[in-house]
Amino acid sequence: MIHRANADFGATTSCPPTSAPAPVTSKYRALAVTCDNSLVPFVPNVFVNQQEIAAGVQRAANALGSTVVRIRYDIGSDWTGDPSIFFRIILTDEAAKKPKLNEIANAIALILTREVKADEHGLHSYFNFRSASEQAALNEPAWA
Repeated sequence: MIHRANADFGATTSCPPTSAPAPVTSKYRALAVTCDNSLVPFVPNVFVNQQEIAAGVQRAANALGSTVVRIRYDIGSDWTGDPSIFFRIILTDEAAKKPKLNEIANAIALILTREVKADEHGLHSYFNFRSASEQAALNEPAWA
């Protein structure tokens, strides 16, 4: 067997010596390795119940009411390789104004942390904020 290390995540995979690594062309390239034409996903050190996470995000969005336009998230590894959840939060233009932004961002992070319970799932939480008008100008699909 040949053991290959995934440099991004420190994971190793075993491939038979006759197989050559095939390229992975999806957006999940860093999370997968291919051997013998079969995709082997990288599994972090924790198991995450996607339904519990989604329900927690929905509860937080409901609690935040008119301050938040939309909350999106991805689960993956951070720069240290630790399992993490990356929140992308679109605020209303009014909520994104500077005098209130720090207070509102902290309140949103607190509510998301309480509802999602990422730490109980073994995930580090990261929060990114954007105003609705900023998203309209940038039009990034990951934030849509």
